[in-house]
Amino acid sequence: SVISNTQSVQFLAQKLDAQVISIEHISAGAATLSFEAFSNSGNYNGSRLKDAVFVSAVHGFSAYFDIVGEHGAPASEISVHSELVVQMQPTSPFSFAVFYFRPDILVDQDTYVTIKSSNISNVFPLTDRVVFRKNQVSLQKVVIQHGGISGNAYIFFNVTSGLNYAGIESGRIRVLAMPGFVFSSTRIDVQRTGFASFLISLDTAPTGDTTIFMISSDSSVATVNSSISLNQSNLPIAVTVMHHEVGTVAISFFASGANYDGVSWTNGVVAACRPGFILIPSSIAIPYDGVANFTLQPDTEPSADTIITIISSQPTKATAIESTITIKGGDLSSVIVTAISRCSQSPGNCARAGATAFSVKAQSNGGNYDGVESVNFVVASVLSPLLHLSGTTANIQLSDGFASLIVTPTLVPNVDTTLKIVVHDPQVCIVNSSVVLNAGTTSPKTVTFYFVGVGETSASLLVQGPESSMYADIDPLTVILRSLASFQLSSQNVTVQPDSTVSLELSPSVEIAADVIVSLSMTAPDIAVIKPLTFVLSPPRTIVGLDILPSIGMEVVRSEKFQVWPRLGVGRIIRILNDNMNIVTVNWTMSTGLQENYAGYRGEYMLALNSRPFQIISITYQQSGIAELSISSKSTDLNYHGVEFNSAVHISSPPRFIAEPKEMILQYGETKPCVISPGSQLTEEIGLIISEQNIMLNETQINSSLVTLTQYQLSFSRVISDSNS
Repeated sequence: SVISNTQSVQFLAQKLDAQVISIEHISAGAATLSFEAFSNSGNYNGSRLKDAVFVSAVHGFSAYFDIVGEHGAPASEISVHSELVVQMQPTSPFSFAVFYFRPDILVDQDTYVTIKSSNISNVFPLTDRVVFRKNQVSLQKVVIQHGGISGNAYIFFNVTSGLNYAGIESGRIRVLAMPGFVFSSTRIDVQRTGFASFLISLDTAPTGDTTIFMISSDSSVATVNSSISLNQSNLPIAVTVMHHEVGTVAISFFASGANYDGVSWTNGVVAACRPGFILIPSSIAIPYDGVANFTLQPDTEPSADTIITIISSQPTKATAIESTITIKGGDLSSVIVTAISRCSQSPGNCARAGATAFSVKAQSNGGNYDGVESVNFVVASVLSPLLHLSGTTANIQLSDGFASLIVTPTLVPNVDTTLKIVVHDPQVCIVNSSVVLNAGTTSPKTVTFYFVGVGETSASLLVQGPESSMYADIDPLTVILRSLASFQLSSQNVTVQPDSTVSLELSPSVEIAADVIVSLSMTAPDIAVIKPLTFVLSPPRTIVGLDILPSIGMEVVRSEKFQVWPRLGVGRIIRILNDNMNIVTVNWTMSTGLQENYAGYRGEYMLALNSRPFQIISITYQQSGIAELSISSKSTDLNYHGVEFNSAVHISSPPRFIAEPKEMILQYGETKPCVISPGSQLTEEIGLIISEQNIMLNETQINSSLVTLTQYQLSFSRVISDSNS
């Protein structure tokens, strides 16, 4: 009747592990604990320890969930296993809990008791102190409230005065502070025939899947999702409220599952279903210091005259020319709203492309639109003045030495404006440092980039000043620049004689990292035949370590997969580093220091046997004239993609002479004439020297002195006639 305790414990053989004995208070008084051991064959069988522990159960307090009857009799006693629950919602009565308590015996002096919480962040007592009068039996009411953070706490009592209760600290009432919800908004406006959304998440990470059920206080006015599920990621989820008719509803939330089981939040979000506005279009673009229009129309007939205020989220960018509009009661017609950019008044706010949002707010004395704010809005993009660039990329050909772009202001500059050009890698190209956009004109300016070395970089074109310029602080323009490689030719000036063919050799100027497709074109294709017009240059593909074993002194290049920039050039193997012959040291011609390269190590083949890719081009005479041969290429090797080598070869084809007959057979001692004439109209007098060569006798070349030319100096004069013979 005083205490209850653990009835038995077990000790295992050969073990000295301690066992815990629990003692629970029943009523005030004193008791002792005695022990007796039972073991079939153990050394402790029959051992007794009588009155081993003396227990003093002091008097304390009894607590009750409720009181009943006219005189407030206690009901439903709170035990150590009971639990009170408080909800998180601060505006709900469920965030409070009430209980009653009294001393177990009459106090022999007025006794003051302080109510305390083990963790006021979870639960704190609103009733912090009560008094029990001497020799009187009474129940005291205690109110506790959610502390704002979910968790468990205990309420206990501390006696600060009295005689028979002096110094007693008693009680252990368990209180569960439930977790709660987080709403992106607790009030939303839902306009006619539309919907609105808010986000809901859990303020405490759920320990498992949690379902939240939602109920609208009046489904004829607005409805809401019936339920949503959240998992342990606890990402916010959108809840949609659908408008049905004008009115106001409250949405309540009830949770199920994991640590949220039993959590409730009544009337957590209020949705006002109001008439609204139709704004068309939803976005507009306003030029620098320009205007743009949108229309506004009430979606419900106003019941009274309504004053509508047009609100700009950033009035320094743009505002409505007329900030207020009056709509008559019963008028459903649309109104045109003109928005104007204020950039000239505040250029610092409009220099960068940006946006403002136009919304509307209504005021009507007693009308259905009184206090209505539009939930939709018009996004107005205020356009900064732009600079137009003729291209965002430029290829700088080695043959030309430069590439140019044109920059043009789209609006007339208000002052002379300096545009600074910065190349980020001057090892690739350089540029004239700045250009000036002249005030009062939109005349274009040329920006020229000059070839320095093969590679890729970018350039920024940014307004340097002055601050008073309408173009100040606009976003920089960016240009991607590629200085391309070119081709080497055995000759860049070729003369093709009649009835002859001249050959050229073409090769890449730097090592290639992929197939290069080369195309040839000629300005006067009738004067000669070019073969081939299209061909492919391939990088060396005899792989060291795969197709051929490495050896000391072998000339190599990087295989196409492992080419780097800048190119390393041709290398020579000077050392083989392991028995497998798959790691070698290479001395490169265009790189300082020695480098280790893999020739099959870990499946990587970094080297190829050096062989220079080239192509022989034949040029065959067709007719007299002058032409320019140009070269272009395409490749996945960016150094050769887009190469335009214009006028790479100058081709000259002189006019031919016509001999009649072209062949003759001379008998011994015989003389025959051969008539020679120019093949085209002469422009001036010319002289010829005729000589014999390649005289054949029985298919054997013999001494030319066996044939005598009787006239070997000829002269042709320019004549104005059809015959030049």
